[in-house]
Amino acid sequence: MRRRFRVSNFQSTTKVRPFCTTMPIGLSAGWNQVQFNLADFTKRAYGSVYMETTRVQIHANVRIRRIYFTDQLHTDDELPNEFKLFAPGPGTKGKEREERKSKEIAPEDVPAIKIEEKDEKKKS
Repeated sequence: MRRRFRVSNFQSTTKVRPFCTTMPIGLSAGWNQVQFNLADFTKRAYGSVYMETTRVQIHANVRIRRIYFTDQLHTDDELPNEFKLFAPGPGTKGKEREERKSKEIAPEDVPAIKIEEKDEKKKS
């Protein structure tokens, strides 16, 4: 049997229906790390055992860095570096901006454009 968990900042209360459970979520400014214990949600909402996730659908105006599934919670020390969230230090632009900057055209690679101005005084 397929059931859906819908999480939204539009919801204010949790509602359990036969095939869909809606839950509120609050996100703070900046990057957030969100963890859902689907086995626990399934057990508490429907009294059944979580089997598998067949689809993840995201409708949001946010940036998603990574989605991953695991059978247990891990501390930050146990996670691989690509799964961790790093806040850029002072004076750094962050890896994403540096990668984007490296793909931009350098000023010396842009051909020069010569603009000539007409001298109105010479005409009269």
